Amino acid sequence: MKQRLEFSQKLLHWYRLNKRDLPWRGSKDPYRIWVAEIIFQQTRIDQGLGYYTRFMSRFPDLESLAAADEEEVLKIWQGLGYYSRARNMLRAARQLVEDFAGRFPETEGDLRKLRGVGEYTAACLASVCFGVPAPAVDGNVTRVISRLFTIGEAPESQTGKRLVREYLRNLIDHQDPGDFNEAMMELGALICKPASPLCGVCPLSDKCKAYASNQTGSYPVRRRSALRRERWFHYLVVCEGDSVLIRKRTGSDVWQGLYDLPLIESEGPDPFPGRFIQANETLVHHLTHQVIRISFYDLNPGQFRDYAGGDEIAVRQDQLDAYPFPKPVGDYLNRRFGRSGH
Repeated sequence: MKQRLEFSQKLLHWYRLNKRDLPWRGSKDPYRIWVAEIIFQQTRIDQGLGYYTRFMSRFPDLESLAAADEEEVLKIWQGLGYYSRARNMLRAARQLVEDFAGRFPETEGDLRKLRGVGEYTAACLASVCFGVPAPAVDGNVTRVISRLFTIGEAPESQTGKRLVREYLRNLIDHQDPGDFNEAMMELGALICKPASPLCGVCPLSDKCKAYASNQTGSYPVRRRSALRRERWFHYLVVCEGDSVLIRKRTGSDVWQGLYDLPLIESEGPDPFPGRFIQANETLVHHLTHQVIRISFYDLNPGQFRDYAGGDEIAVRQDQLDAYPFPKPVGDYLNRRFGRSGH
């Protein structure tokens, strides 16, 4: 108890003096917190603030999101990546309206029944909005705990996850668990950084075993990363007058529900064996478990008939902004047709 009190006092004092002024901070509204947590799970704060503002402006409450069309939600989300987050938010909003009378449940167990809400998000909502002493464990928090206690297991392993949670359960402030969780995340983001942590100004440096042994660079323990799958996407740019052919992505592959251009996927860089068709632009797009090598080719309608898939639609170039595209395709169309991007 004494260790918990001393730890949380130091941490919360630092947090209240140094926390960033973020639009959802200080709010107990679970909708605002939920939107923020989902957006920033895979997105840095500086990159995502504009998206958060636009999302909240368009969908200011649970009811407006639940009533939205999926394509509109994906369009607002365009550029953030991990589009399953947006689809799951829409489904969870409808779930809350239909099954929970439009109110967020107050327990971790019930919160985890919502589509796309895992341990971390449930703990954030339960602690910040409802005062439940539930540790919220993200990458920042894992890094802080791994260094404080020199945990010798990779954080992705079952043992590593269990140890981090055990330490946090023993440390979390039961009077203000929400601020405790936010403080741990903030400490990891601002002070206990992956590289070159600012140990000299850390409020917990006197308790940090990694700092005491000059081994902060060794924690968290790294597990050998899995090889990423390499894919070749060849996009066919087919214009008919002032229109361009696009198609909607279906199935369970990457960018599900978004629009892109007619596509040939091949096992290598040449999708046109024996035919001289030159790419007008190439790029590499990195996803968590995939590397996608993308090329764009200009084809006239006659050439395209050899590759037609039959599910394309013709859209005027000045109407492309109405459709949600994966970031590399949307950026290409911006450059090619002078679109605004929003």
